[in-house]
Amino acid sequence: MFSSALKSFTSNISANYTIASTPTSVCGAWKVYDGKKKSTGKAVSVFIFERKSLDPHAGGLGPRSSSSSLRKVHDEVIARVKKESNLLARLRHPSILELAEPIEDTRSGGLMFATEPVTASLAGLLQDRDAQEKIGGVAGQPSRFVVQDENGQLQRRELEIDELEIQKGLLQVAQGLEFLHESAGLVHGNLTPDAIYVNAKVGPLR
Repeated sequence: MFSSALKSFTSNISANYTIASTPTSVCGAWKVYDGKKKSTGKAVSVFIFERKSLDPHAGGLGPRSSSSSLRKVHDEVIARVKKESNLLARLRHPSILELAEPIEDTRSGGLMFATEPVTASLAGLLQDRDAQEKIGGVAGQPSRFVVQDENGQLQRRELEIDELEIQKGLLQVAQGLEFLHESAGLVHGNLTPDAIYVNAKVGPLR
């Protein structure tokens, strides 16, 4: 009986994937980790939302209030994030992030799910470029991120945000939005650089 109860709290992703100890990037409330499926070696990105990020004492998102009302707000936020993340399971389009493992609860009360490998968010790329320019770099200087090569191996690759990449990226974002509006009947509602990802295989935006 005890073993059955313990098994019910075991994360499918944690059990079947090797997850890096430190995140490769932070996108809004999500921390993104490199991962690899133990049985096949297939690379993924693991998105983890920690409930403690909502704690106002930790500089999180939650408001200062009584313990009971604060917990209620946290539960509502978790439920909403889970619902929105679950939408990826039924969305299939080249410009929509591909889900590898559905969202699940973590032992700490947070959430996690796995997707195709991503290099970084658009916000991360822009922040990296801004940082390079502040230390005397040249505008358009390549940024270094980990990507997946044609053999499935992770390696460092230089990414440059030039005019052509911007045009291609805008087209891919527009195609993704068209799919959401026309085919899925959904409105994104949060189109920010944190919500746009660069695919690790070939570099398109998601």
